[in-house]
Amino acid sequence: TPHSQTAASTERRPATPSARRAAREAGIDLSEITGSGFDGAVTAADVADALRVKAASNEAPRPAGSGMQKQPVSSGMRKQMASAMVASTRAPQASVFLTTDVTPSMELLGRLRPSDAFTGLSLTPLTLAAKALVTAISSHPMVNAHWDEARGDAVIDDHVNLGIAVASERGLSVPNIKSAETLSLVQLARAVTELTVAARAGVTDVHHLTGGTVTITNVGVFGVDGGIPLLNPGEAVILCLGTVSERPWVIERKIEARSVATLTLTFDHRILDGEQAARFLSFVAQMLADPDLLLSHL
Repeated sequence: TPHSQTAASTERRPATPSARRAAREAGIDLSEITGSGFDGAVTAADVADALRVKAASNEAPRPAGSGMQKQPVSSGMRKQMASAMVASTRAPQASVFLTTDVTPSMELLGRLRPSDAFTGLSLTPLTLAAKALVTAISSHPMVNAHWDEARGDAVIDDHVNLGIAVASERGLSVPNIKSAETLSLVQLARAVTELTVAARAGVTDVHHLTGGTVTITNVGVFGVDGGIPLLNPGEAVILCLGTVSERPWVIERKIEARSVATLTLTFDHRILDGEQAARFLSFVAQMLADPDLLLSHL
């Protein structure tokens, strides 16, 4: 029966006891709610939000003459994204920006792409930025933490599960690479390639859709200089990479054309303060400006 199906889904979905109780009482399927708690667990607040959305959708239609009514066009993925972004706003967020010369990184990518090890793999500025992000976490462990509501404190996660924001016709998804800190650049490039292909085809394994600890997104592929990303629920940071473009840059008091990109780091202000976030972003940028520094930490 519909009620028994809802009850079964409620039991399977990670959720707090109060959320399970509220979902059972309201007859809501927890599998349709994006959780904002640790590891994607549904909280009572998430259930309350779902009830408000449901109530709004049941409101009376507009009177005749107030405008043409259209059928909803959002896919399931876009609805999940919308729910996740609402949950994200519960965290106090701030952002820091840094524009850096990534010419040495672009030159390194140019040298690596022809090698047999990277044949058929996605070796892009995003790949190198992702490697720099993961590497920098080893000396800034609070970046890889989550806020534990029950404890009222931050908890550092054991492994870096790196989320890769992937846009497709169905919407935005953020599959994550498990234990990314253990991967070489070749292994990371392969993982990024495989996850991106699967996400765009809509066949991502559910194992890669939960448990993320940090995320990177690349708005530069759309030709924009940067943006202010929102956190994925349960994560402390998200790094945004803008487009890499040729710009005038001062090198030893002389102006030269260089490959330049803007990095943006949005962070949970309960977990990191502005100084910590700024130092972390600066370290990531330093490794992209000088890949030898990145290689020295591998």
